[in-house]
Amino acid sequence: MRLERKTAAGFVLCLATILPFLALAENLFDESGFQSYVSDKRAFRAGDALTVIIMENAEAKTESDRNVSREYGVSGGINGSGFNEAGDLAVGVGRQSGDVTQRAGALRAAMTVSVTAINESGNLEVVGSQRIALDGEEQLITVEGSVRPQDISADNTILSSRVIDARIVYNGYDIANDGTRRNWLYRALSKIGLI
Repeated sequence: MRLERKTAAGFVLCLATILPFLALAENLFDESGFQSYVSDKRAFRAGDALTVIIMENAEAKTESDRNVSREYGVSGGINGSGFNEAGDLAVGVGRQSGDVTQRAGALRAAMTVSVTAINESGNLEVVGSQRIALDGEEQLITVEGSVRPQDISADNTILSSRVIDARIVYNGYDIANDGTRRNWLYRALSKIGLI
């Protein structure tokens, strides 16, 4: 009986020593980094990849209409004995001009960006760029912005229209400026206002 009491006392002493350490132990499960094996693989932390489907259409149109009209007139007369002469001279200059500039562009691409951080509202900060060499011309597409995790589809893609504060930059060969430079005569006449 005495042995049983010593064993029970030792057991209680051992539990009293270990229990405070068990209370300080952390959980092995980290809820912020958990992703189920059976769920869709979506970007949710810094370093993850996300595919942005870029479908942007831009259109701009400006019009100007200008009318300039100036008239100058001189009149005079001479009276003398036996003759009476009168004359008028009028000069008018007028010009009417207008200009319409219309520009439209569409950019369609798919590119993968990296999640660089998670901001204070829980949105993913993303940045990425893609270089494409096409017929000897290099083109660069850069995307950056914020993405709400709930906007990411099951296949880990997001439309560019759902990127918050999106900054989409496309640099490359500009077809719109090819051949639009005017000749020297057109530019000279335009400077003095005849065109």
